[in-house]
Amino acid sequence: MGSGGCARQPTLRAARSSRFDTRASRRRLRWAAAALVLLLLIVNWLATDREPLALDDRARRHLPGRFIALSDGYTNYQVVGAETGPVVLLIPGISVPRGIFDRTIAPLAEAGYRVVSFDLYGRGFSDRPTIRYDAALFNRQIDDLLGALRIEGAVHLIGLASGGLQAMLYAEWRPSRVKSLLLIAPDGVDAPVSGFVRMVRLPLVGELAGRLVMNATGKRRWEARLQQYAADPRLVDKVIEQFRGQIEYKGFWRALTSSIANLPISESSALFRRLERRRVPTLVLWGASDVIIPTRLAQEVRRLMPSARYIEIPAGHLPHYERPDLTNAAMLQFLGQK
Repeated sequence: MGSGGCARQPTLRAARSSRFDTRASRRRLRWAAAALVLLLLIVNWLATDREPLALDDRARRHLPGRFIALSDGYTNYQVVGAETGPVVLLIPGISVPRGIFDRTIAPLAEAGYRVVSFDLYGRGFSDRPTIRYDAALFNRQIDDLLGALRIEGAVHLIGLASGGLQAMLYAEWRPSRVKSLLLIAPDGVDAPVSGFVRMVRLPLVGELAGRLVMNATGKRRWEARLQQYAADPRLVDKVIEQFRGQIEYKGFWRALTSSIANLPISESSALFRRLERRRVPTLVLWGASDVIIPTRLAQEVRRLMPSARYIEIPAGHLPHYERPDLTNAAMLQFLGQK
């Protein structure tokens, strides 16, 4: 009987020790979970919109251009030229507002075209909805805008860089709505992407990490990129001024990060081939000194779309802005044949 009592004591001590270890493990798990939640809350707060201004009704009353309510928010736009002229829609790049076409609009309008310029969602003074910024969103925005302006039939699309890629994406989605494509240094050719792009495309955490980086260093990094858009510092200063005018409104960096993560900027060679098979009339314009989208990629575009007309302009990334005389002449000659 005595030996039985001795046997039970170690068993009781082991049970108490096991219960203590279980409680300690649970406490550690609770602390770890609390720390993780706190960390996520801090990261989420750091990644929220840091811009100081709200793009609301009060702000819109004092901003240039016109505003129209579409299915995903307000779009800032302008229409210039003949009411009954052929329609040209201008699609800006991934980080710039519609003002990047300021030197294109008047010559086209004077030639008899009805010229529509607009800010993509997240850019310029268009709304920054909390949404995925991908081809589907911008296809819908273009479709909505044309419908709201009661523009029927096919239109000419002029797109800069990622705006050129978006023009092609829309042309594939709505082929009956596109009469021709004028692509200025278009994105989309299959090419290696930067480390930042790889990061923001990581599942679950990529865009969150990207917003952290953009909130902290986006302005400095992007303005350094804009410095390479043209050789003339006066032109660069004008582009940077336009850029700065939009980044004060909440949601800009979030929208830009999402666009980089979700648009097929460097993996759309097959799209060029498909449009080539459809024989969509296309003019490709490229700055001979472009360092943002270099001419080696232009040669790949020529290979993918051999039927397209290709013209190099003695300029950098913005031939239509740096050499509007040559660029506008090429555009008008092309449009006049369509």
